[in-house]
Order: sequence, then C-alpha cells, then structure tokens
Amino acid sequence: MDTNKTKYPWGFDVVLKINMSRTCFGVWDMTNDHVCYYIMNIYSDSSHMALKYLKDTEVNIDNILVMTGDFNIRNSLWDTSFPHHSSISDNLIIIADSFNLALSTPTNPYSTRYSDTVGEANLVINLMFL
Repeated sequence: MDTNKTKYPWGFDVVLKINMSRTCFGVWDMTNDHVCYYIMNIYSDSSHMALKYLKDTEVNIDNILVMTGDFNIRNSLWDTSFPHHSSISDNLIIIADSFNLALSTPTNPYSTRYSDTVGEANLVINLMFL
C-alpha cells in the first residue's frame, strides 16, 4: 500500500493515494476561504476491494465535495437496463452517505462503459456522488 502527499502546480494536493493491487483511490484537496475541500476518485476492481477498505477502515474525511470513479457495480438503481439489485451497492450508498453525498443521476441516462466485444452489453459502472 502506497500513501503520500504530492503538491501539484494547479493548486490541488494529493493528500491520500492508496494502491492495493488493481484497486486504488485518491483524495485531492483544495482550500477556499481557509476551508479545505476534497475530491475523491475511486477505482474498485471486480472484487470491490476499495469499497471494502473504505467500509472496514471507516475513513472520516469532512468536506468531500465529490466522490467519483469506476465502482464496477451494476445495479438497477443507476442502470435501468439492468434488472437486478446488488448488495455491494448498499455498501457504496452507505459509504457515500457517511460523507453526506448522494448519487448524481443524469437527466438523460447513458452508458459509462462501452464494450468493444460484440454481444457484450454497455454498462453504467462509473458514478458520481455530490
């Protein structure tokens, strides 16, 4: 696991970057009027390791504005072409709620991952919570 803080010239600091095998998430900070705000980007592999980490460690970060990423979770809550509910999505909603964030849904639903393989469905697995 790699954790570090890196300063970038455009004003964001990477305050937390964790790589676990093929799963990772990063947290960037920015300050406005002496208040620090955060943006969290997550890639969770098909085993949902990033979500398990966030749930098990009970990460407590105030002022997260956005949590976004590739969560690799199909669910009827955000993909109307998928007829099932996943219990993993319950964990995602609980984690988002712990940061006072709610799922952002587009006014015109569309796929966020397009398959290159004939016969494979396009998916909605990239999500944003505000």
